[in-house]
Amino acid sequence: MSTVVEIYANGINDVVCTNGINNIDDTNGASDVNGIDKVPHVNGFNGVGELNGANGIHRSTSHWRPTRDEVIKGMEREKEAALTRPLWENFRGFRLDPPATISAPPVWVKFADSPESLLGEMNTQRHVHAELMDADEDTRARFHVPEPYDFFEADIDGWPHGMLVMEYLPGTSIRELIMPLRWSGVEAADDRITSLKDRVIDAVCFLLSVRAPPDTITAPGPVGGGHILNRVFGMDDPLAPQEFDSLEELQTYINEGNEKEDPDLPPADFLSEGLRLCCCDLGLHNFILEDVDNPSSTRLIIIDFELTNFLPYSFLVWGTWSSRDPYLSEQVRIRGKLVVNEDNMAALNKLHSRREREDREFWARVSRAVDEAPSPREETEVGTH
Repeated sequence: MSTVVEIYANGINDVVCTNGINNIDDTNGASDVNGIDKVPHVNGFNGVGELNGANGIHRSTSHWRPTRDEVIKGMEREKEAALTRPLWENFRGFRLDPPATISAPPVWVKFADSPESLLGEMNTQRHVHAELMDADEDTRARFHVPEPYDFFEADIDGWPHGMLVMEYLPGTSIRELIMPLRWSGVEAADDRITSLKDRVIDAVCFLLSVRAPPDTITAPGPVGGGHILNRVFGMDDPLAPQEFDSLEELQTYINEGNEKEDPDLPPADFLSEGLRLCCCDLGLHNFILEDVDNPSSTRLIIIDFELTNFLPYSFLVWGTWSSRDPYLSEQVRIRGKLVVNEDNMAALNKLHSRREREDREFWARVSRAVDEAPSPREETEVGTH
């Protein structure tokens, strides 16, 4: 097993850290994001350096960062615990607490069996976090994005997984706050629900204002490149079938595919919209209030950047429509100053229906192949004759 040499940028000095977990050899600066094998490690706050060997020595007592061995062991414990919980209580992440000998906040670990997609999500989340840190005091007081600390690949049960370690922030999701209000019968409940949704709308509009990274050619998708993840490509599998190097290429892909099915459908004009950072997962569980007693003044924590990509804003409008929340949909368009292009929306609807049909046809072929395949017993009997 080879040694991984990494440089942590931690606000005081650059400390070389040795970690013998992955079979790669990379040396990364704080802003070096070149792919899965080159992942930045940015220790925020006053960031004390760590020597991440097997024993995890020289640990920060105020801002703990787990070694990758600790993350993998935490993942193993999480898998065991998941077997005892109902399916709906299992998430693609878990809280990882520091050892009892260290007094420090926990971290959150998100995992996925698609490392490339999780890397794109991390790049986008890290970019938004950095933009927030450079924003004015009022913006920082209203919104927060957990800081990513580490990303790496790990073999879990013979399958490659992406592991994203990030800042953990306790709070209560907007969904948890709204659900009891809907059935409370309290006269002021509707106003309370509206005010909570307004916080989400403000967050979506803030993300629309986030600039692309400087000195980069921004392609549709996550920061740093990668496949678009958006439910217009499929509700169950939102992964785009290919990467798009430019907005023109995305527009051509959609228009040519739609024209084959419906020559009379007007072509989409996404070039006029440009690329904006579109948060297309409006699930209210992705927006968390730090202090429920002061909902109008406390920070709103924005999590889960899987479906947040640089896209034409029609993708966001389509996403608000599919959320089936008329208030959210209307207010995002109004406050975001998004002019709806009916041809673009029709093109996205056609793309979605086409992709859903192709997905159904694919699984139908798989099902037929399985049904037609001989059973192991039949193969054994044939082989004995």
